[in-house]
Amino acid sequence: MTEITLYDATRHEHLARAFADLHAACTLENPMTVANFAPPYTAEKLEKMTQWWAGRFADAGPGGSDCIIMAFTEDSRSEKQLSGYVVLHMPFTESGPFRAEVQKLFVSPDFRQQGIARKLMMRLEEVAKANGRTMLVSEHQFSRRK
Repeated sequence: MTEITLYDATRHEHLARAFADLHAACTLENPMTVANFAPPYTAEKLEKMTQWWAGRFADAGPGGSDCIIMAFTEDSRSEKQLSGYVVLHMPFTESGPFRAEVQKLFVSPDFRQQGIARKLMMRLEEVAKANGRTMLVSEHQFSRRK
């Protein structure tokens, strides 16, 4: 079972490393992915990625420009794991207050082909609409594990 939820600093701030690990897992699978960081993922680079995600979390609070939507899926031991996420970036702009950008849509290779990306995007669309963002743009490359 997959639960889709919005990032909440009081409950999820500790997940920065899990976000970095999932980010790395997805880009290792497809080295052509443009995602801020590239392999090889040393301990130092993973720490830098963790700090980068902690910075993104700061923009995801009330009044921030980002909304992070997360998926948690039960693994084979019935433990909830971060299985995917997507960022809805809603910057201030007078000329396009209806516009938002879809960023960082990642689903763990271990949880693909379960409809998680679709569920994340459905929730993202709901959040965008509730915030008056009716035009969504993305520069994502989509890939599937074969």
